[in-house]
Order: sequence, then structure tokens, then C-alpha cells
Amino acid sequence: ADQYEPNKHFFISHYFRSYYDAWMSTLPVVNTPVVITKMEVYVLGINGSAEQTRNIVAFEDLGEDTSFVWPGLKRGLSDGAYVVSDARPDSLPSNASNSLYQILTNPTNGLLKERNIDLVSEQLSSNKWVSNSNNAGGIYMDASRDYNIIRNARRLTANEYVYNPRTGCISLNQQLNNDQALGISFQFTYGGKTYQVGEFSEQVPDNSKLMVCKLLKSTVVNVRQPVWKLMMKNVYAIGAYNLNPQDFKLDVFYNNIETGVDVPYIPAGSVSGRVNGKQLIRVLNADRLSVNGDKIPDGVYDFINGYTVQQNNGRIYFPTVEPFGRSLANAFESGDFPEANKYIFYELYDSTRTAATFIQNKNRFKIKGQFRTSSGSEISLNAMNIPQGAVVVTANGVNLTENTDYTIDYTLGRVKIINESILNSGATIKISLESNSLFSVQQKSLIGTRLDYKASRFLNLGGTFLKFSERPLTQKVAFGEEPASNYILGVDYNYKTDAPFLTRWLDKLP
Repeated sequence: ADQYEPNKHFFISHYFRSYYDAWMSTLPVVNTPVVITKMEVYVLGINGSAEQTRNIVAFEDLGEDTSFVWPGLKRGLSDGAYVVSDARPDSLPSNASNSLYQILTNPTNGLLKERNIDLVSEQLSSNKWVSNSNNAGGIYMDASRDYNIIRNARRLTANEYVYNPRTGCISLNQQLNNDQALGISFQFTYGGKTYQVGEFSEQVPDNSKLMVCKLLKSTVVNVRQPVWKLMMKNVYAIGAYNLNPQDFKLDVFYNNIETGVDVPYIPAGSVSGRVNGKQLIRVLNADRLSVNGDKIPDGVYDFINGYTVQQNNGRIYFPTVEPFGRSLANAFESGDFPEANKYIFYELYDSTRTAATFIQNKNRFKIKGQFRTSSGSEISLNAMNIPQGAVVVTANGVNLTENTDYTIDYTLGRVKIINESILNSGATIKISLESNSLFSVQQKSLIGTRLDYKASRFLNLGGTFLKFSERPLTQKVAFGEEPASNYILGVDYNYKTDAPFLTRWLDKLP
């Protein structure tokens, strides 16, 4: 369970995170009134073209109901925090959700009215008094906590990420490093009205002017920051593409700490409750439907493309934000506590993945299953110890770049495609290589000798002997690598002598 994909999948707002469980509970139909219609995504320091870069400043609290975000929003100037007010009670994400956007961009007295990226740090870190209809307060922001300045942030193309327009989740094709920031701007409709968070590039056409965006990932890892909750921790990669739903099975097991045996249930809780002896995928709300879509659990993981499974890239989305944490806790009866606490893996979601891995008494959940796929990210070359630079990979005839689009294990002879946009596009991938079979892991030997004997001035006798043997390292022999042992023996002679009668015959010619 600790092998979720970090720094790739995000909720675009705390609003969408808070309603995720409720919306996913109504599958196969998602009863959400929200439809996301437009999105721009900006990333700091990611491989790719330098085109379409902008200077942006991304704020953690932009478009948030202040009950979701950093407590500093509610604190006064004495705590060194900034004060904003809630503009609407409906908590829908919008630039008008609180007064922060107005404080920053007001053309008259906004702190960022010049839109000069070189002045941002000074303008946001000094106490400046502002007034609005609800309060007067001071602005003091911490660059590592409340906002990130992203110089020359690259705007991702549409094939570098995918988002769900109903649930407000975004998935990047490439995983971000801990020191990379992610900012977005998006627009959605709700009840016939349009709402927007952040700014789009056409609204600020001058590339020298900075844009204001929503911060989804900071350059500083701090699990106490509310932005940490926006990273989805319920998404798992199974390393397959173009999954076949008919041949897909998934189960969740618990490794019993007393017996060491993996069982598909938790042996705890009240006998009549929803946990003890019940199949874990049902306890975690991953089995609510039958294979025909009826709301009858059938013991099979619900395969719903775009919601519980991304069929094209082999990602598993559990239908709750914290399947092994809060969702599991809600499944226990009130009388099951405090014994139930030793099974609930809260640490998987409120600490880093590395820290959670070492909590052995709780990190005992395993995801197992099987699948059939028409393509995968790893391709075997059927050759070993390949020379450096001897492999050429193309997609639809276009040469790909090593370490950007693919990586190669030259020892084992495997190519791994790391650019998911290539895999998702269904492009035909061809690989050509120069095999260095002489240096394979098979044991080979070639022994030979040449012998010559001069019997006389006119006669030479000779012989050649060769022995060739080849066998693999293991007794299990693969096709084309069968053991061989061959002997070759040859004899020859060379006789020469003078023939004066030929000379006499030639002399008689006219």
C-alpha cells in the first residue's frame, strides 16, 4: 500500500478533495454538478521545450475556502500571517473565494499590480496594510509556505497530463522531483455559472508580466502544509498499458502480523461489523458494483475506466482519498476501538511515503492481481551485454531520445519507455540494435591448432584441429541457447616438383 505514485497525481483544490469520496460513491454515475472546461498547467524545471514559458507566482490559498487552508488566514498580524476574508459561503473554488486575489491584483493598490517578478518577494514579505469591505489587516507571506515564485515555468502541452473534468483530479505523465513546483489555472461551470481560479495566458498577454496561479505542489516538502493533502495518495501504477477489463483482477490483502500469512480480510472488529472477515476490497469501497453495473457487490474490483482505472496507462484509483486510513477507520464500529487503531494506516497519508514505509506494524497491506495487456513500458531485446549506443528506438519513424523518452539496461537487454505520452498515443515503437553476442553470459570456448610437417623438399603434410563448446550458466535452457560441443579435424598436403617436359612442349610452339 505504500507504493502509491508520489508527485504525479493531484486534486486541483481542497473542495474537490473533500467531495471526492461522496462523488465516487455513486459510481458508475458521478453525481457532481461541476464540469471543468479549461485548464493550464505550469511546471518548474521539467524536461522539454523552452517554448511557452511564463513567470508565475502560485499561491497555496488562492481559490480556497479559508476553512481548508493554512490557519494563518484566520490569524492576525501579530502571528506574522496575512488576513483575508471569505467572500462567499458556498466554498466553491474561485478567485473570489477569499479576498487574496483582490489584494494581490487590484489595479489601484494591489500588491502585485506592477506584475514584476523581481519585486514579488519584497512585496509579499513586508507588512503592508490593506483595506477591504470586511477587514483591515497586514500581508506577510512565507515563500516556502504560502507561495512559490516560478521563473520561466513551462506550460505543459495537452498530451503531457490528463484531468478528470468531473472529480477535479489531474495526473501528470512525468513524476515531479521534490524541488519542483506545480501551478495551475482552471475554469469550471456549476449551476450554469462559470468560476475561475488563477489566470490564463490570454488574460495576461505580455510574457514579461507575471501570472497568478493556484499552487498544487511546493518546492518544499512539509507534511503540515495543507498543500500536502492535494497530492493524491490513492493511485497505484501496475506497469501496463491498454488494459483488457475482461482479464483484470485486483484484490487487497492484509499480512497477518501473528501468522505472517496474507489474507484478503482483517481479522479484527465486531463479528457483525463491516470489517471482520469481510473482503478488503469491499471494506475499502472498491467493490460496490457487479460486473453488469448493478449496485450489488460481487467480490470483484470495480473496473470503471476514467474513475477507478485508467485503462490506457495502467493506473488504479481507489474510490476514496485515504483507503487505508480514514476510509478504513470509518468502516470499523465505534466499539472496535482502540484495538482497531493498530490496523488503520493514518501515517501513510499524514507523513512522507519514506517514513510510512518503516512503520512495519501497520504497513502490512498488499495489492495483488493479474491483468492482460496489449503493450507495456518495458521491451525485451533478447540480447545481453549490448554495447553503448548500439540501440536505436523510433516511434512512428521518429527517433526517440535516450533518458528522455526511454532508458536502456544494456546488461540485461531491456528498453523502458518513460515518456507516457508516446505509450498513450498508441504509436508503433521499433527498436534496432547491434548485438554483441560474443560477450554474452553463455560460457563459450574455442580451441584450435595448426600443424605442418615438411616431409621432403617437394612434400608438405598438414593438419588442423578445432574444438568449440558452448553452454548456458543454468540448466534451464532457452530456445536458441542450447548447449553445443563440436570437433573439427582436417588434413591436407602440398606436393611440388619441377616439370621440364612442359617447358620443352612450350618451346615447340611457333
